Amino acid sequence: MQKVPLFQSTKERALFALALILIASLNLAYRYTLYKDITSKKFYHTEAKVLNQYKKGRKWVLKLKSENFTFYTSTKEDLKDLRDRTVDVMLIKSRYGPTFLKFLKGGYFVSYIKKVHPKDMRMRVKEYISSQHQSTVAKEIFPALFLATPISYDIRQNLSALSLSHLVAISGYHLGILAAFVSALFLFLLKPIFQCFFPYLHMGRIVAILTVLAAFSYLLFIGDTPSLIRAFVLLAIGAFLYDRHIDILSFELLFWVALLILALYPQYLFSIGFWLSVAGVFFIYLFLRHFTLSGWKGVILLNFWLYLVMLPLVHFVFEDFSYLQLLSPFISMAFVLFYPVAALLHLFGLGGMLDFSVEWIDGDFTLFKLKTPLWFMGLYVALAFLSIYKHRVLYLFILINLLFLVYYIAKFQAV
Repeated sequence: MQKVPLFQSTKERALFALALILIASLNLAYRYTLYKDITSKKFYHTEAKVLNQYKKGRKWVLKLKSENFTFYTSTKEDLKDLRDRTVDVMLIKSRYGPTFLKFLKGGYFVSYIKKVHPKDMRMRVKEYISSQHQSTVAKEIFPALFLATPISYDIRQNLSALSLSHLVAISGYHLGILAAFVSALFLFLLKPIFQCFFPYLHMGRIVAILTVLAAFSYLLFIGDTPSLIRAFVLLAIGAFLYDRHIDILSFELLFWVALLILALYPQYLFSIGFWLSVAGVFFIYLFLRHFTLSGWKGVILLNFWLYLVMLPLVHFVFEDFSYLQLLSPFISMAFVLFYPVAALLHLFGLGGMLDFSVEWIDGDFTLFKLKTPLWFMGLYVALAFLSIYKHRVLYLFILINLLFLVYYIAKFQAV
């Protein structure tokens, strides 16, 4: 059956754009009112979850997320590990208070912690996962894989240098694997029931609804990270549109979904994770637009394609690089099987069997600095968008990415 376009006319696009502008305006107005309320009071009490905690000089720096905003604070007190704990915080008015723009990004507040709440279910699940491992790196990596928990600075830097951050930070990659696994499970369990009792119902539609509900439950449990929000919204909207035979492998769909998320979460405009997630989907769509390979050949080519085309973008933000990063496409392919197996082993308390698979991440290896220059980034973006329309431009885009990799590897200087 022929796919239907997302919008039938310019008028429909304009109406949807106006709706997004209205949503974004209301959201910004609400957040500005919240900002004025917080900064106008001498003391402002809020409950927040500690997203991250690290040492900077003689101070502890904490990143916290309340119900409606994210912020940073610091203290000279010798704190225990509060990551993933819920705390009561008193924000104190001071001359160091953030501007509204910094407030949206995640501003700094002078504060003190009044109370640490008891461990919640997510924290207990994290401890259950960590208790199955002996090595320090495994105790951090595996909870992050399933619960989006923070990891230490050193391990995070190593993951970035190895180009493996996308595998540990929960995103559409993980949600896609879990959605495929859950869908297959629902099909296996429900097929006999539908055949016997409900042969007149559309089983695929029911399975899609159950899969989206399962993904939403998972999102509520682990919390709203930018890349996971993008993945869930695209999954839910994609399932809805696919059921109505509307083309979901569309750059226009990705464009409007990104704008919808920004209208609902204006702070994501400043989120590197969100934009890298959107870029990853863009390049998957670009691959599917120009290449028709299917099966294992398509999977292998897609993983090498993503590594190559994301490399300049990633190193525009992150500089650390290691020769081991060249193994990233192979590890990404193995991860498709590794992730559900790891989930099942941890479910039955056998996660310790996988310690060997991540211990090497904490090893010593030579790091180099790889920084994408601004002029190259401009050329990269222009060719990426032109590649949507011209197949020949795509080959030029691939060529400059290959030249980027070869040229900068040749000029590396160890740090």
